[in-house]
Amino acid sequence: MSILPLTVPPKRLAQTISSTATEFKLNNIKTWKGDDLVPGDFGTEAFAVLINLTRTQIEIVAIDPATIGDASITILQRGLDYLGGETPDLSRQYAWASNETIVQLGTDAPQLFRDFMSESNPATVTALHTYDTLPQSDVVPTVDDEFANKKYVDGLTSPAISVPISQVAHGFVGGDIIRISGVNTFSKAQADSAVNAEVVGIVTNVADVDNFTYVTEGIIETGVPVFPAGDVLFLSRDTAGALVNTDTTTIGEVSFPLAVVSESGLKMVFHKYRPLVINSISGNPVASETVAGMVEQATPAQVAAGTDVGETGAPLFVVPSLVNSSKSRVRAYKTANQTLAIDTNVKVTLEAETYDTGLDFASGTFTVPRDGFYSVIAKMNVIDINNRNNVVRIYVNGVAVSIGGNGTVDPWGNFETFSSGVSEILLLEAGDTVELYGYSERGSIIQSGSENTTLIINEL
Repeated sequence: MSILPLTVPPKRLAQTISSTATEFKLNNIKTWKGDDLVPGDFGTEAFAVLINLTRTQIEIVAIDPATIGDASITILQRGLDYLGGETPDLSRQYAWASNETIVQLGTDAPQLFRDFMSESNPATVTALHTYDTLPQSDVVPTVDDEFANKKYVDGLTSPAISVPISQVAHGFVGGDIIRISGVNTFSKAQADSAVNAEVVGIVTNVADVDNFTYVTEGIIETGVPVFPAGDVLFLSRDTAGALVNTDTTTIGEVSFPLAVVSESGLKMVFHKYRPLVINSISGNPVASETVAGMVEQATPAQVAAGTDVGETGAPLFVVPSLVNSSKSRVRAYKTANQTLAIDTNVKVTLEAETYDTGLDFASGTFTVPRDGFYSVIAKMNVIDINNRNNVVRIYVNGVAVSIGGNGTVDPWGNFETFSSGVSEILLLEAGDTVELYGYSERGSIIQSGSENTTLIINEL
């Protein structure tokens, strides 16, 4: 069989044919020079390509060159492979309409029409192809230019990023957690400082004393510690290169989760999370917490006691909320006289106040808003016709903490007026109550008025 190189002008189909037709007619069969084509122009084997005007459908056929000058050209094979195969395919055989079908004869026809290929198996030519189904490889790839089929990729049980390292006398074993300690040099990592906890991976293979491989991320099946499945593993603070299943809350130590156990002693998911030094970086300081290991926040009790060294030995600092610029103070007094029962401690009712900035005043009871030192001043005037023992007392949480005795006699002599007073500096806690009490041996009348019977409290 022979094929002669030949270029022929495009022809138009002169008569409609079906998908099973074995011959077709052309409206002319001339060369580019206008000469009639003859069988000798094609050799002993010839092909033709049929394409519609919208260039969305083609069919390659083999023809009998001996019939090129006849009224009808004989078709030997239909629906040939687009890539040059000669096996007919019924799915690539179409009906073609006259005058709307271009027929290309000659050996260059497949090259001229390959840009218009569009069939049940889509293909994009110029050496790039897309497929309905992925091409398969029976070979496991071993070099860069070999491709892997999907089954091979899906079948990987331990995908990971592995890094081979050559380091003289490295001293590592499988499962060691490592960090970079110098130029192309590695050491075991440890969570005792931020520098020592800069993990790069976990050793998974030791070839010899000078060569090992570490993995940066992935499924690890070498050196997995024996902990229950689901346990989160942290870089050890005590043993270099080791994993533990307990975290730390100790100031200055590093919290570094690195893996989650999937099978105890057999398999774990290794992932480098973000290491965190336990300090105040993540939020506002709390009591007894160091800030970057330099100073420690004072508690209210430490402020009250004047302490300057914290629990960790670091110097204390005081946050603004502990130094209250809006201190509480109140002055309350009586608006009506009150009779004291004989020989009884009686709470003095205070019905009015001249100011109240933070202390909760209710019926003569004052509730302390915060821990601290407070100045408490109590005064009580009594009108006592019996001129017998009258006492003013400061009560905290229902217990007397300070007592003041009799005062002066009314100089006019019409009745006897006594003025008693007492003052104290008290260390009070939030929620404590402060009250004014009076006592009379034989019964007296407490005198009302803003200057006569008062209780004054100032936060220091």
